[in-house]
Amino acid sequence: MRKHQRSAGFSLLEVLLSLVLLSLALLLAAGLMSEARGMMGAAVAGLRSPLPGRLAGQLRKDAQGAAQLLPASIGPLPFWTGEDLRFQPLGGGEPVSYSWQGRRLLRVSREPEAETPTTEVWLQTVESWRWRRVARRLVEIEVEYRVARPPTAGSTRLLADPAPTEMRREHLLLAVRGGGRGSGW
Repeated sequence: MRKHQRSAGFSLLEVLLSLVLLSLALLLAAGLMSEARGMMGAAVAGLRSPLPGRLAGQLRKDAQGAAQLLPASIGPLPFWTGEDLRFQPLGGGEPVSYSWQGRRLLRVSREPEAETPTTEVWLQTVESWRWRRVARRLVEIEVEYRVARPPTAGSTRLLADPAPTEMRREHLLLAVRGGGRGSGW
């Protein structure tokens, strides 16, 4: 009598089960990759222009370190203006100004020992910039700008394609804390 020999391979059921498990793992990995792509798109969009929070922080710092808002002779303004916003620093020196030029918001300052002023781009793709003096030492600022929307999950948009944009509006109310009474109120 012959003995029955067992084959050394895998059964059909074992192969199918392993293919199903592999397919599920690949499906989960594809979902994670899609989500990571969306997050990366948002990060790249944030790096293209400085964060509005950083701009608000710098405006706050300049306002708090200013003796007055220039020109000092102008009282509260009932209207908005798009002209340069200028802060006179405590202790004199060159004023710090913010201006809107060619869809960019610029900050111009000069260090005491520097010969030329430093111009920094604080926000790109600015659609509008305006401010008004609400009280003698209180300024209201409004900035509208465009930001790229990150691709949504499952988006097939290529990285080289221009990203769709959305309009955002920031509204700030700042107090000039100087005015001859030190740096606080």
